[in-house]
Amino acid sequence: MPKSKRSVLAVLSDTHGNSKQGLLNPDVELYQLTPILDKEGRKQGEEEVPWSPALTYPQELLWKDFTEDLGRVKKLAGPDPVDLLHLGENVHGTKGAVVSHRAGDEVEIAIA
Repeated sequence: MPKSKRSVLAVLSDTHGNSKQGLLNPDVELYQLTPILDKEGRKQGEEEVPWSPALTYPQELLWKDFTEDLGRVKKLAGPDPVDLLHLGENVHGTKGAVVSHRAGDEVEIAIA
């Protein structure tokens, strides 16, 4: 059988990672600074502790639809390669109803 010359381009946009209404992978691991205290309760420093945010109901629906759509694209593509094009607004910002106010978390959410 000759090699296919077809490739599939999947396009998405406006996922708004970090918004409580945006796309959020339930397996994303973020970090929060937690104080290290001595025996007297005095702060000796900070450590980053991993945590995973709980999905809001809209995020649960978006994640379900997103993963189902990925399955459909994979089925459509068959053995052919798939390229992904994200048109923008993959992050929401750190103001308003957000998962985290840390800019680094916003990046982790967007790429998860």
